[in-house]
Parts: sequence; structure tokens; C-alpha cells
Amino acid sequence: MIATRLDEIVRDYTRELGRVREQLGAERVRREMAETTLREGMAEEQRRREQAERERDDLCQELEAIIAARESPYTGEEQQGRDPRPVRYSSRGSGKLTEVLMAQADREVMARCRNDVSSCSKSYARQSRHETC
Repeated sequence: MIATRLDEIVRDYTRELGRVREQLGAERVRREMAETTLREGMAEEQRRREQAERERDDLCQELEAIIAARESPYTGEEQQGRDPRPVRYSSRGSGKLTEVLMAQADREVMARCRNDVSSCSKSYARQSRHETC
């Protein structure tokens, strides 16, 4: 009688232990899948951020080149003595005021671009220090 009762208790315990182990295994699988998804998402975000930074840097370089070309009254060929005529940027006879305003706008855009690059770099550095994966 006592042996029969002990057998029942052990069987019930063994069944419950099996169920708990199955639940634990399923939970482990869900956690691993969530961690994998999170890592993949973070890696994709990192790739996008780096791509955006490269594009922004390329655009800043292009803008700097345009500004440098506008600030110089002659193109590279003209500076070598081939064509001494000044560069014109508008077909409507760009006057001195237009050129001054364009130069001012170019400087403002470059300043904003530099500020954006600086703030993004600082933000990225702060964010990188806090990432744990």
C-alpha cells in the first residue's frame, strides 16, 4: 500500500517534471529566436546608419566642391590660361548681388552640414558606448 502510493507520487512528479522541462525548452527557443531577431535588427540598423553617414559625407564633399568652384572665378582650365572668361552659373545674367547671395547660402548650407555631421557623430559615439550586443 505504501509502495503503491510512493509509485503514484513518483509518477506524478516525473510527469510534472517532464512538462516543466518541455515548457523550459520552449521558452529557451523563444528567447533565442527573440535575441537573434534583435541582433539582426540592430545589425541592419547599423548598416543603414553607416550607409546614411557615407551618403551624407559624399554629399558634403560634393557641396564643398561646388562651393569651391563658385568661390573661384575661373575653372581649372581657365586658371591654366586656356580660357580667361569668368564662370557663369545662370543663363539670366547673374549679377553681383545674386553671386553674393549664392555664396552666403552655400556657406550656410555647409555650416549646417558640418553641424549635422558633428552632432550625428557625437550621438553615434554616445549610442555606441551604451550598446551591449
